[in-house]
Amino acid sequence: MITDMKYTPESGGVSSAALLKLLKKADRKKIPLHSLLIAKGDDIILNAYWKPFSKEAPHRMNSVTKSFVSLAVGSLIAEGRLMLTDRVIDYFPECSEFDVSEEFSKETVYDLLTMRTPYVLVPGKHWVKFKLYDRIRNYFESKPFKPKQTLFYYDSPASYILCVIVERLTGTSFLDYLKARVLDKIGFSRSSDCIKDAAGYSWGDSGLLCTTEDLYRVGRLITCGGKWDGEQLLDKGYLEAAISSHGSSCDNGNDENHGSYGYGYQIWRERYEGFGFHGMGMQYMISIPQKDLIICCTADTQGNDPSRAVFIDMLFDFIDEEVLDGALPEDPLAYGKLLEYIDGLKLVSIGGSPTSDIAGSISNKRVILNENPMGLKWIKLDFEKGEFIYENQQGEKRLGFGVLENVFTEFPQDGYDNMKIGESPSGYRHPCAVSAAWLDGSTFGIKVQAIGNHLGGLFIRIGFDGTRVGLHMQKTTECFFNEYSGYAIGRIED
Repeated sequence: MITDMKYTPESGGVSSAALLKLLKKADRKKIPLHSLLIAKGDDIILNAYWKPFSKEAPHRMNSVTKSFVSLAVGSLIAEGRLMLTDRVIDYFPECSEFDVSEEFSKETVYDLLTMRTPYVLVPGKHWVKFKLYDRIRNYFESKPFKPKQTLFYYDSPASYILCVIVERLTGTSFLDYLKARVLDKIGFSRSSDCIKDAAGYSWGDSGLLCTTEDLYRVGRLITCGGKWDGEQLLDKGYLEAAISSHGSSCDNGNDENHGSYGYGYQIWRERYEGFGFHGMGMQYMISIPQKDLIICCTADTQGNDPSRAVFIDMLFDFIDEEVLDGALPEDPLAYGKLLEYIDGLKLVSIGGSPTSDIAGSISNKRVILNENPMGLKWIKLDFEKGEFIYENQQGEKRLGFGVLENVFTEFPQDGYDNMKIGESPSGYRHPCAVSAAWLDGSTFGIKVQAIGNHLGGLFIRIGFDGTRVGLHMQKTTECFFNEYSGYAIGRIED
């Protein structure tokens, strides 16, 4: 049913030249894309990956996971094993030992699906960062901030609670349940997986790992009303409700913002009467049925909301101006240029200058640091080897970097989680891409991009004034690099 660029963009009413222009503009604006897929109907007309990312490798999808949990809930409802009106607390007998408010005790499955719950996140309470691993108790003992079904609020733990219900009812992971019932039949990748929490449940609000083509296949299935090759795999009535708006999702007075077109059952409404899956860092599946168009992308824009907004505007301008109903005349020359450009795509790296007049005088000079939030004792730059060397509580560390280009390595911090939160596999380190450059004549920058099962970034600035040194580390991830955040004062060692 699905084809992978067997048809030219022109056959789908899009010019190769317009797609090439879109890709070049994204690169010029340094949008940190990992993949971009565009399909008309059953035909994929663009399938681009920024190296080292590839179409075969599963990618972290963050909150796109929520939409998959919704499909699992819908399947259980279709089987008669769950109802929208069921009280959520009835699936958690352990709550008899909790201090649960009346508002939380009255929550229904429908309330959680539409994110109109009493819950509001208290700042500083991210469950991974602060090791708040009893997520069920933490949720039901939360203070109610509003009556249910009054105001939309992006309640991420609600998706996790729905996932736990699915896994308790099925006795398996929500993803394995969906694979057996639906996903295997549409060609969903066997390598797909989901990160677990400390209790052994799937991280149902963020942990999905799958391919960009997997997103497209699921988006296409929903667009076709749950039918695939003549077989009804998902309940059509549930899907119609799931992609409909159940109230305003606008929370800032700007009804033209992405994400402000309404919210269904863990699925967002889009412009042009479309619907979509949204994941932190710009993991997206956007379906525009009016144009028989699906766009999927993966990226990591954490800490860089402006680039996300720029790219979303670019996409919808592209839809406005370049997507036609009928086929276009073939353009082999433009198509060849597009394929050549796709073949050369690389993950974005830092910008700046490759050298500075002071580089030689500071290379391999140890900088002794004052007491600082990172617990760093000293740092050193080796420009010949391309290494940032430092000592923290774990001992001496070495982080390789490329000048104005990425090198692919492992981040030298030990003790980070991988496929189960709360468990740090021995010898495991986050894979990352690292690039560096002089930001000005006296400031050196290092850009770290985590590119494995956990996405995130770290930006390091080191400023020199004679022997005086200033250091700033800023992480752009919720759950790790916590040891690398803050400022430090130092002096070059005599």
